[in-house]
Formats: sequence, C-alpha cells, structure tokens
Amino acid sequence: MMLSRLSIQPANPLDALLSVAQVERALAGHDYRLRFSPQAERRRIEFEHFPSMIQSFEQHRHANGLPPTQIAFVAGFESDYQHTRSELFTADVRAATVARLQKAYPSLVRDLHLYLLCNESNRFASVQRGIHLDEFYGVDVLIRDQTTREFYICATAGTRDANDWRTLKQQQRNTRRPERAQLRGTIIELPLTVRPKKIVGDWWLYAPAHVAYIAEQMERAR
Repeated sequence: MMLSRLSIQPANPLDALLSVAQVERALAGHDYRLRFSPQAERRRIEFEHFPSMIQSFEQHRHANGLPPTQIAFVAGFESDYQHTRSELFTADVRAATVARLQKAYPSLVRDLHLYLLCNESNRFASVQRGIHLDEFYGVDVLIRDQTTREFYICATAGTRDANDWRTLKQQQRNTRRPERAQLRGTIIELPLTVRPKKIVGDWWLYAPAHVAYIAEQMERAR
C-alpha cells in the first residue's frame, strides 16, 4: 500500500553532523547516565496532554549535534514551557512532570540513533525524520526505497508499558486531528525486542540487525 509523498524536512540540521559512533561514545559516558523517578509520580499526569517534548529535545541539542543529557532535557523543557504551561511546574505537580520527561527521554535519543543507523547502512534510497512526522503521525523514521515507495517506521521499546503508552498517544492524536491519523502507506512496527538489542552504558539501543529487519519487511511488502 502506497503513501502519498510527504515532504518532511530533517528534524534538525545537526543530524548531518552526527554519526552512530559519536552518539554511542557519548552515551557510554557518565554524563548520559539515566535516572528515573518512582513510577507513581509519573502516573499522576500520565494521561495529560503535554507540550511538544521532541521540539524541546531538538532545541536543546549540543552544537556538535549530540542530544541533550537527561538533566539538560528536563531543564530545557521547563525553560521552554514554564510560562505557557505553568501548571506543570507547580509545587505539587513538578515532580510528576519531571518523572514523565525522564521516562520519555530515552525514546527520543533512541529514535535519533535509529535514524543514524538506518542512514549509515546505505540500504535505503533516503532516510528522514521530522518533528511534524512524529507529532502528527506518530512515526519516527520515514524510509524510501529505490522505487520511491515510502515506509513509516514506528519505533518502540517493546515493553508492555511502552506499548500501552504508544496506544494512548495514538488515540489522543486521532481524537485531536482525525484527518491526520489516517496513514495510507506501509507501516513497519519496530519493537526493540524484535531483534537482539545493543547495550551501551545505561542504554538499550537498536542494532544493525534491526535495520536488516526493516529491509526484510520492506522486501515482503513488494
């Protein structure tokens, strides 16, 4: 099934400065250690409509293209929205907001790493990512093959919690903008668990085997 062609600009020009090796070296370092607040905190506002987390993530990347650290991401989000969404940072809610941001952060980094992994593989005619693609369609990477067919990669950690959260986000997106929820193309679900993951420091990342899986699914769609 074919998608109408979409013009998706890169999420950030800094993508061109990065390589998979650079990201993995950074994630192995102390600055990129992960910390999570108790789940009960996050659950308090799990179903609230949040401002754009990916937009804050992209705005606070380093000048060399590397993603912000988890601490910098949380601080950047608060700086971006403390006036327009002040209710998220009141004394009784802020801890829950921080917990939700901490939980969302690894997937943002993992999606960037996946994009770089696909791009460097040279298996595909083009690989793109974009804020619009993510926010309005719930898709993390757009891949075109040599015949310009389009494939939408939906990345997830593959855990029960991650799957529940993805379902919730899709339902909210469909409710807010139903005309944008109807994707007409080939969607490839990519749970991290579908192939052996790569472990770097505190991180669970996609590996070349996942890129091969994408290529296999694209071939089967012919």
